[in-house]
Amino acid sequence: ILPKMYQSPVEQYSRGDRIRAVIAKVHRFSNDPQIVLSRTDPRLLIKLFEAEVPEIYDGTIEIKSAVREAGDRAKIAVATSATEIDPVGACVGIKGTRVQSVINELHGERIDIIEWSNDIVKLASNALKPARVQQVSFIDENEKRLEIIVENDQLSLPIGKKGQDVYIAFLH
Repeated sequence: ILPKMYQSPVEQYSRGDRIRAVIAKVHRFSNDPQIVLSRTDPRLLIKLFEAEVPEIYDGTIEIKSAVREAGDRAKIAVATSATEIDPVGACVGIKGTRVQSVINELHGERIDIIEWSNDIVKLASNALKPARVQQVSFIDENEKRLEIIVENDQLSLPIGKKGQDVYIAFLH
């Protein structure tokens, strides 16, 4: 089954449609087990990139984090230990072909691919691109709260429409 809460708001399905989804839950009822599918889970995004990007599939590139606001926007953070590979470029593909395949499967969902960093300040700067971040500082390291400063003319870029970009940038 594919409950409404696990359906993307921009997609419509009909009985008999072939779709890609991830298994969200399995209910083991005695005579009638149910497999609950999801089209909104970030794992779907990860699996779609694994299918499109051989370097992710073979482990050369690792998806460190993936977050989605299903039907509208997603971000993935990627890393590699191979110095000769650009993890973001490999995920985008030549002329954007790899990421475009994933976007098409998700019916136009915008996908930002950022480079992972273990340095939270650098990761925050990467997550808010294309805004030019002037300064990032910790407010509370235990709660992982940051103060991020950008120039006034850059303010709308990291915030995004309805605050969505800054929200999704720091979900995970």
